Amino acid sequence: MKTIRNRGKRILAAVLAAALTASSASLFGACGRKATLVPKKITDVQAPETGLQDILQRIDSTGLTGIGISDGGIYYRAENGLYGIMTFDGSVDSGSIYAEVVTADGYFRVTKETGDTNGTPETLNRYGLVNARGVELVPQKYAAVKVLGSRFATAIRVTGIAENEDDAVLFSTDNMISYSYQAGSVMYAGEWEVYDLTNGRPVQDAHGTKNTATQYAANDLLVFTDDEGARVRMNSKSRTLSDFAHLLGNGAYTMSGEEEDTVYTATGKKLFSYDPSMYVIYGIDNTEKFYAARAGDGGLRYVLLDENGEEISYAYRDAPQAVIDDTYVFANGHLYDYDGNQLLDGTYDEIWPDNDLHRGALLRKDNVYTFVELMKKEDIPEPPKTEENEEGEDEDYDSYGEDEDTEEETVQLAHEIVTVTHNGEYLVYPDGFYVTQDSSKGPLLYRFDTGEYKFLDYSVRANWIAMVSGDPGVYDLMDLYTGEKLLSGYDYYTVAHNGDRTLIVLAEGEGYADVFRIEV
Repeated sequence: MKTIRNRGKRILAAVLAAALTASSASLFGACGRKATLVPKKITDVQAPETGLQDILQRIDSTGLTGIGISDGGIYYRAENGLYGIMTFDGSVDSGSIYAEVVTADGYFRVTKETGDTNGTPETLNRYGLVNARGVELVPQKYAAVKVLGSRFATAIRVTGIAENEDDAVLFSTDNMISYSYQAGSVMYAGEWEVYDLTNGRPVQDAHGTKNTATQYAANDLLVFTDDEGARVRMNSKSRTLSDFAHLLGNGAYTMSGEEEDTVYTATGKKLFSYDPSMYVIYGIDNTEKFYAARAGDGGLRYVLLDENGEEISYAYRDAPQAVIDDTYVFANGHLYDYDGNQLLDGTYDEIWPDNDLHRGALLRKDNVYTFVELMKKEDIPEPPKTEENEEGEDEDYDSYGEDEDTEEETVQLAHEIVTVTHNGEYLVYPDGFYVTQDSSKGPLLYRFDTGEYKFLDYSVRANWIAMVSGDPGVYDLMDLYTGEKLLSGYDYYTVAHNGDRTLIVLAEGEGYADVFRIEV
């Protein structure tokens, strides 16, 4: 959920858990007309020479009482109390036609009807799902819509009041719809079905009447529990997988054979076969990569595999917990490169990599947080060659960072930037390179270009982009990595994602809002 502004005041849109909330409260306050767009070619707004690549459009916001941006597109509130949705470039604009609009993982949960969240099934079953182009992917006839991954969504229709928790499919507490029972919840009986968001059609045989909290999707693989309690695993072609299939966590699965097991994508495409007596295969979330456990001298070793089943890394002693930018591996509290070199001294409890720009990571040890800079893959020099022993096998060193035989130092690809201690007054943000220390000092910013630390008057967390105070009454938008000023002179900025390495910026001024695209 993104933030929005209303006449110079920042309003936080109601956060709905898992985009399910069917609250009658809308994203904005009172009401307006459809946004007026001016031509995309802008003469009075100049982008800097670097940083911002495109100015997509200017929105006339004088007739609006609120405007916001999400990963799915732009949404606004008009003076008549209705809401509209548009694409980032403004080529498609729904007009102010919806009674409610709530962002939902790149989509919008909408309704054109008003109703009471704790009302009858007739008033509850009014929500659907659309994209920014206004294409209806789920009809507006459900009490809740839950987006599952990037491809599927569960839609739930209420049919009446449930007598007990086991028969309930939805719960309502304090005007908030959820899957989980809480004391005082109203329990609703109902029925659910899964929609394929690529075509807006129900998935065959994916429906039921029991609680849907156990549903999830990994890429194109759908998993749910049917009314008989059986676990169903279904690929994107609505083919139910057999009990011999093993899910790998990244949308792929394995099928057991007589001599070899085979790895398939969620669509059923064969990737590679392997000897199960040699490997146990695991998927790496949000990637097409795998890692395998195999027996070796001194115990199990773990290697990374590509989609062809080829080993692409050193054999680690511990199972990888995170893989970053096809370059770094976090295992057993240590950060390594693919060649097994330990990149940082010390052992950490957790890691939060910056998964969007791949420029750094945050590591935690007890209550101490350390920010580190990571080099991009294309900037990494060739690693030292590994010496071979007399048997022709790679040496398995117990220490990293220096080859004891060749005395050749390992290139350090990551280094610490700043370490802070967490307590009740500290907030640490892993995907933006700064930390809010306390309300009296404000956010602490580290600038890569100068190596300086600076307390900011104000900041908006959006990966490596920060809003900082400029001239009195206006703000700048800064790239924290380069120290480059991307925009200046606006009242407020909001950032959304559009693809792997593209950010969309909504920059608001008095009576207008400009939409920029940043390639990172």
